[in-house]
Amino acid sequence: MRFPHPSSEWHVDEPSLSAAAPGPLFISLSPKRVLKALLTVIFVLSALSFVGQLLQHFAGNFTGRDFYINITNVDREQTVPTLFSTVQIAASAGIVALIAWSERRSASATWKKWVALSVVMVYLTGDESLSLHERLNDPFRDALDATGSLYYAWVIPGAVAAVVVASYFLPFVLSLPSKVRSLMLLSGAMYVAGAIGFELLGTAVRVNAAGFPFDNSTINPPFAYVPLAAAEEGLEMTAIAVFIFACLLYLRSTGREIFLQPEPPESPDLKLV
Repeated sequence: MRFPHPSSEWHVDEPSLSAAAPGPLFISLSPKRVLKALLTVIFVLSALSFVGQLLQHFAGNFTGRDFYINITNVDREQTVPTLFSTVQIAASAGIVALIAWSERRSASATWKKWVALSVVMVYLTGDESLSLHERLNDPFRDALDATGSLYYAWVIPGAVAAVVVASYFLPFVLSLPSKVRSLMLLSGAMYVAGAIGFELLGTAVRVNAAGFPFDNSTINPPFAYVPLAAAEEGLEMTAIAVFIFACLLYLRSTGREIFLQPEPPESPDLKLV
C-alpha cells in the first residue's frame, strides 16, 4: 500500500503514519550495565576453569574430561577464556579509537594521547591472541641466565615496558575527571599485578614443585598453582572490564555516548510518494 501525495484530497492521519513507519531504534551502552555483564562473564569463565582444574587433579578419566579441561582453562591459549579476553581487549581498543576520533573532531589537545592508548590496546589484543610476549622467554632467559621465578624471562622486559608506558601516560591520566582517573589507575595496577606479579608467584610455585629446569609443555603444575593462575588471568580480564567502564564514563562525562542503531528493514509499502 502506498500513501497518497500530501497535496491530494486524501488525508493521512499523523498517528497512523507514525505507527506505520517508526523511527530508528537507539540503544545506549550503559557503562554500569556493560561492567556488570563483563564481570559476570569473567566470573563464570573463572568458575568453569576452576571446575576443570578440580577434574584434572582429582577426578579419574572419563569421556569429554580432557576436552572440557582444555577448552575452559584460563591458563592456556586457544580456549574460551582466551577468546573472550581477546575480544574484550579488542573492544576496548575500538572504544578508545572512537574517543580519539571524537576528541580530534572537537579539537581537544588530548586526542593524540587517546590515539597512542588505542595503539597500546591493539598491541595487547595481538599479544593476548598470539602470545607474543612468550617469544621473549628463550632469548632473555639465555642472555640473563634467568632461573627460579624468572624462568619465564619475558617479565623482565615486560616490567621495563610497563614502567615506560606508565610514565608516558601518567600525566595524561591525571588530567582526566576524578572518577575516570581513579578507574584508569586501578585498571592499570590490576593488569600489571596480574600479568607480572602473579606470573612471578606462579612460576616460583611451579619451579619449586618440579625442580629446575622443567619442561613447561609436559609437566603438570601442582594444584597450589591453580589459584595463582586464576588470580593472574582474572585480574587481567577484570582490569580490562574496569578500563572499558572508565572509557564509557569518560564519554558520558563529556556529553557523548555510544549508541547502537539497528537499521529497520526498508519496505516500499511504507514510504511516502
